Amino acid sequence: MEVIRDELWIAGTFQDVDGLPVRSAARWNGLTWTAAAPDIYGRVAALAEFQGSVFAGGTLYSSGTTPLKNFAKLEDGAWVAPGYGQDGVIRALLVEGDDLFVGGDFGHIADCAANRVAQWTPNGWRALGGGLDGRVNALARFGGDLIAAGDFLNAEGFPAMRIARWDEHTWSPLSSGADGAVWALLPHEDRLYAGGEFRTIGGVDANGIAAWDGSSWSPIGGGMDLGVRALAVYQGELFAGGDFTRAGGTPARYIARYDGEQWQPLQPSFCCDDWHGGVYALREHNGILHIGGSFALQFGMAYYPYSAQWNGLAVLPAGTNLDNEIRCFGTFQGSLFASGHFWNFGSSPHIARWNGGSWEYVEFGGVGRLAAEALAEHRGDMVVVGPFERAGLGLPSAYIARWGPGLVGDLNEDNAVDLDDLFRLLNNFGRVDGVYPSDGDLDEDGDVDLSDLVRLLGSFGIEC
Repeated sequence: MEVIRDELWIAGTFQDVDGLPVRSAARWNGLTWTAAAPDIYGRVAALAEFQGSVFAGGTLYSSGTTPLKNFAKLEDGAWVAPGYGQDGVIRALLVEGDDLFVGGDFGHIADCAANRVAQWTPNGWRALGGGLDGRVNALARFGGDLIAAGDFLNAEGFPAMRIARWDEHTWSPLSSGADGAVWALLPHEDRLYAGGEFRTIGGVDANGIAAWDGSSWSPIGGGMDLGVRALAVYQGELFAGGDFTRAGGTPARYIARYDGEQWQPLQPSFCCDDWHGGVYALREHNGILHIGGSFALQFGMAYYPYSAQWNGLAVLPAGTNLDNEIRCFGTFQGSLFASGHFWNFGSSPHIARWNGGSWEYVEFGGVGRLAAEALAEHRGDMVVVGPFERAGLGLPSAYIARWGPGLVGDLNEDNAVDLDDLFRLLNNFGRVDGVYPSDGDLDEDGDVDLSDLVRLLGSFGIEC
């Protein structure tokens, strides 16, 4: 509730006020209620006037035919999106110290123009040259260069078929590239492993998996009959997961290990057409290789879907309490987390923590609508990316979100994001020198701007 232009404005999720059909925002002139502006579809959590304009924040989907992406500005009687946020899905993460690299389908991230790949530094987001012309699925560091892989064809306008490297100055192809999408990268010792849907890479027949030694590609054991989606090294052996059913000509449903000479299936093998799909995630944690995807183990008449473990001798069930597939693993504060299309944890959909015997609810909530595609720890926070639109306990956050021990936007540390915090940020709006998160520089990019206002409005009204 705000006084704006000498009228009382209210916001929420309502669809009428005193019998007047109006959605999410309305105003009172002292005599009657009227619509504040055209209807907003979603939940308006906060309203504010700044520099003569009215802004709304919350879980905002659209107004009429205009998409809002959770933040809106009133212009000429209509709600419009100010142009902040990501314009495409973020799909890949790489953390190196204070630096965070992301890749995906986007052309902008926050207020930075960046084609499919960007770097977060303590000074904010920055583009990496001219970027790439198609989706990035995986990022890795190898030989001092940043390696990006996916389904792009050019880097900075020059041919780079689905895999390229950035040397901090320019992009260049990694050999002649791949003839199909690359989904996974794994640097290990003096080799970079790549997995995907390609049949050839660097002019070499590889069938979905190959190794780069710094100068050329080589196949690994004859490859797979279908795609590779995940890679890991466990007890010195290379593991590959995907939707394949044969590895090196040997039957191996969805997962196999390479012993240095040939591919070996894991026993017992995954089964059952009802869970057809594949292995999408592999992660070693506390001496065990965790396996996630859309599959099932069968023991007698019992089925154990979506999550399994390899202990070096056998594949075993890992919990029985997920109702849908796992898409990725990551670690945070020493614990293993998974994200997937499961919904059985109430207010934390799509995110779960492994407690050593089963998957459990996480207290800081999950991600909305769709699962994350990658998660990692960065500067003491958990960062998740993917095609979701909300994170935490329903906060708007399209395609990327982070969770830490504090409440985003609680500038005065009173365990609530309220008008005191909003006014403090607005009082510092436009400052570029000597500002801190407590002044309103919530994204720590060195100034207080609309990006910070969006973050605060997204938490407005939350108490903890």
